[in-house]
Amino acid sequence: MEFLPVIVTSLLLFVLGIAMGFRAMRVLRLGKRQSLDVGRRQGYSVPVTIVILAQDQEQDLRNNLTDILSQDYGTEYYVSVIDIHSSDGTLSFLESMEERYHNLSHSSIPASARDISLQRLAITLGMRSAFTDWVIVAEAGCRPRSSRWLSAFMGQCTEEKDGVLGFAIRQGAGSGWQSYRSSYFRLWQQLLWLPFAISSVPPRADDCFFAYRRDRFLSHGGFASDANLLCGTASLLFNRNVLPGRCGASLSIEATLDGRDLTSHAWYRDRVYFMETLHQSRHVFLYRSLYFLHAALPWLLAFCSAWLLSSVPNPWGIVAGVLIVLLPMMTYSFTHFAACRHYGIRQLLMLCPVFHLMIPFWDLSAWLGWRFAKKNTFRKKFI
Repeated sequence: MEFLPVIVTSLLLFVLGIAMGFRAMRVLRLGKRQSLDVGRRQGYSVPVTIVILAQDQEQDLRNNLTDILSQDYGTEYYVSVIDIHSSDGTLSFLESMEERYHNLSHSSIPASARDISLQRLAITLGMRSAFTDWVIVAEAGCRPRSSRWLSAFMGQCTEEKDGVLGFAIRQGAGSGWQSYRSSYFRLWQQLLWLPFAISSVPPRADDCFFAYRRDRFLSHGGFASDANLLCGTASLLFNRNVLPGRCGASLSIEATLDGRDLTSHAWYRDRVYFMETLHQSRHVFLYRSLYFLHAALPWLLAFCSAWLLSSVPNPWGIVAGVLIVLLPMMTYSFTHFAACRHYGIRQLLMLCPVFHLMIPFWDLSAWLGWRFAKKNTFRKKFI
């Protein structure tokens, strides 16, 4: 009986670790099911406007815009590029492309625009100028994986949804340590928050790719409540305005986008900025609690394993202590690696446990960067 508390605690954490590992497979199963439905829903097509945000991204537009304008879609669609006062050859390139494609147009935000987040202003301009019910917002650095990308994505934009989250594969720059860790962290977060977004209030969203109803956007005033906040554009849009059960997610392989690479500095900046976004979000207590439990689980398992080994000094205690750590981490690693294989993300299976142990430290460094940042760091400065 003296060993009962440590045995019960270890067993509960062991079962929890296995359950959390299999929970991450929900997104992968849903993505595979949607991939099978793409062919059956090929005839589903409604008019849509694709708003692309660009700022000094002429090369990205040259690489990606033709693929977006050449989609195999059942009806006409429109592409609107919002240029955020670029200083390179973006405008001249767009003017030359408009001569070739009748469904392409562009608008520009002047350099005199002040006192508002330029990203929010660009999305608002795109929403107001669109004349279709659904509007897709994407970054200029995103590229469709196939000519059926638009058909596959719009299959999830039904009457029952106010917004649909896209799945953008944004990998780290290069093929080394930075690439693997940023890819792991991003996908790990997506596997955790996407089920929340689908079943309840969206805790966050992906800034580089999402769809939203134009009339819904105009009815709640767009970003009226946080117009000058620089970060969390899509996350706060979905978190504050999409009702439970009204959020969809497009997870099939055909509907994904390849995003622009992130450098180490950009990855750190995004994590720090997300801390401010999380501070502004609503109804995310359950998500935050589960997030921290997921992140700390390997360390909790290791603690319980050491506790069990010291409390039950016999061969059975040693076997139980090893299995308590090994089996949940193997489940976590293999489910994550399966998702990487499915979506074509570079990852090494042996690095998954290592990266999972580092998640609390990545979050801590981001929190410290947010905590000691100046108050006006995250908002458009008044000029």
